Amino acid sequence: MVFVCATVAAMSASQVVPAFLTVTAYFAGVVLYVKTMIRERGNTGYYRASVAYHLVIFGIAAWSSPPIAILFAMLLARAYVLPQRRMTPKHVGIIEITASVLLVIALTAF
Repeated sequence: MVFVCATVAAMSASQVVPAFLTVTAYFAGVVLYVKTMIRERGNTGYYRASVAYHLVIFGIAAWSSPPIAILFAMLLARAYVLPQRRMTPKHVGIIEITASVLLVIALTAF
């Protein structure tokens, strides 16, 4: 959708590559995180993979953009802390909706 929005806004594809990479990194992390929260709850392998992924992405974001780094720091904290608590899928979804809104806000400040 990032490239579709760029086309509609008459922007070149090269202008939106950072946003595309950020969104892709976010959603790849969501897959790992949600699996640790629902289907793979208690699986230490998935938990470690999720935290490691978020740590690496935070490091890359810290090097590139402060607003994105703040977002990925929050996502890293979420991936580290929340799988240790029992949450319903509804609550996981609400947190992900909030994280998605924060992603859009961080991208506008990018």
